[in-house]
Amino acid sequence: EQLPSLLVPYRCDSVAALNVIEHIEDDRRALRMLRRLLPVGGTAVVLVPAHQWLYGSFDAQVGHYRRYAREELVAKMQEAGFDVDRAIYFNMIGALGWYVNYRILRLGSVSRSTVPQVQLFDRYVVPAARRLERVLSPGFGLSIIGLGTAR
Repeated sequence: EQLPSLLVPYRCDSVAALNVIEHIEDDRRALRMLRRLLPVGGTAVVLVPAHQWLYGSFDAQVGHYRRYAREELVAKMQEAGFDVDRAIYFNMIGALGWYVNYRILRLGSVSRSTVPQVQLFDRYVVPAARRLERVLSPGFGLSIIGLGTAR
């Protein structure tokens, strides 16, 4: 499988795909392309939205094909040629807000009504949630971050 010509001149020791893979229909191929950019021992950081049960109209509107379970991301990264060093859920409180806004209330976009909510969340909830998640290591969250080493 060939790298896209745009990427052929690049070789790097690390790559990051932050909120990208879920926008690509063939996510397995995208992960293989990331692997091809790296030498053995190179590092990949992959951040994706978590939990298919959170998938709603907003996800569809912004072009998400899917949301992920931790096990699914790990399996796809391994299949692409990575040893997954760590894959963790984070932002558990954000997952609850997402569920209310985009599943229960069925909001289709970020709107004027959600902007103050997000600002309050970022200012007051995120700092406390970060401290809490360092201790709890939650089994769910709004996102998953996977760290992999190319083999």
